[in-house]
Amino acid sequence: MTEQHDADRLASLHRQIAELTGKPLAEIEAMGTGDMWDQLARTSLETFALGLASRHEAGQTYTLMNEGPAEQAKRGLENLNRVYAHRKLFPVLDPTVMINLWGFGGVQVHFVTFGPDDKATHRYVLMSELAEALAVHPAHADKWLHMEQEQALRAQREHDEEAGTLGWDYVLDVIDLGLDMIVDDPEAKPDRDGRRRSHASDALIEADRLLSFMTISPWNREFLDNSSALWGHAFRHAFGDKLAESPVFDSDGNAIPGKSAADFLGDTEGLTEEEAARRAIRGPGLPDDQD
Repeated sequence: MTEQHDADRLASLHRQIAELTGKPLAEIEAMGTGDMWDQLARTSLETFALGLASRHEAGQTYTLMNEGPAEQAKRGLENLNRVYAHRKLFPVLDPTVMINLWGFGGVQVHFVTFGPDDKATHRYVLMSELAEALAVHPAHADKWLHMEQEQALRAQREHDEEAGTLGWDYVLDVIDLGLDMIVDDPEAKPDRDGRRRSHASDALIEADRLLSFMTISPWNREFLDNSSALWGHAFRHAFGDKLAESPVFDSDGNAIPGKSAADFLGDTEGLTEEEAARRAIRGPGLPDDQD
């Protein structure tokens, strides 16, 4: 039964790849595994870039500037292909594969990479979908994107100088898709027509950067409150009692009697690690007595 199940899955995959690439099924079946996955990945990148530009063009939130969806998709595909040369991106064909945003919503995973053990090592979500899920204005997301890119470049340069080689690891966690768009922005200065608009873009964001993105969400304060006890447990695991003798100072610079840095940073609020983990992902609007 297992062999038949595997054969059925492979046949289904062959059909999916043939449909996506437009190639004859017999040609796909004749491919080696590596070539087959490479063909699927490259076709999916092209389909994704064009679909995204077209979706933004047809939507109500974003307006494409200077170029139409075909031209912008071409630029996005060029960016994706440059990344693919260093980090193989494979499409997630199941749209129900999501990342839980600590109880504040969820976001679809569009691409993954695989390590030597065939386990997913990187998961990528779409910034515009992430912004919508966490109630972040597109203009704020665009500013966050540029800040992340600048920090990644600095970190990569420092790493390369120490290693004596050129690397890509730091700059591949945020993949700018090259879209040139504007959005209505009530915080922007009015243009000559009296409209308030700001530049916007879109990007693939690796899952490790979601916590950074959460800091610009209106839910940031509540998320920090929810997760504070879990951070306390994490601190205790990492440092134990190393800061037990280090004092904590008040706003006037005076040491607080009976309070150490370990007490302050490792405060678990009386919760077990399991209880703290549950509270960290409970999302908005639950008082402590309803945990």
